[in-house]
Amino acid sequence: MKKKYNNILDKFVQWGQACDTLKAALIIGSQVRKEHVADDYSDLDLVMIVDDHEPFITSKQWLEDFGTLHISHYVNINTGGWNNWAWRTVYDDVLDIDFAIVPIKEI
Repeated sequence: MKKKYNNILDKFVQWGQACDTLKAALIIGSQVRKEHVADDYSDLDLVMIVDDHEPFITSKQWLEDFGTLHISHYVNINTGGWNNWAWRTVYDDVLDIDFAIVPIKEI
């Protein structure tokens, strides 16, 4: 994984430890792939398994806990039979992070 994401991931871990509704989080995609590894322009893909997705999709305030948020765009995704939601975001230093929100009942 590219070191440029370390600081924001540290903030996410601290936030996640205090968030009762977050049950698990996974990094997926090019940042953790062993073959065809991430390049300098690759984003960070985080999957969040949560009890209740509503607070995460009705407000983007929680996204501001990780740094200065410059761009955010909310999308609904149906992937592999899952109906989930994602925030596509850009923070300082052009850190491009996708937060996929998956209700635990969908798993």
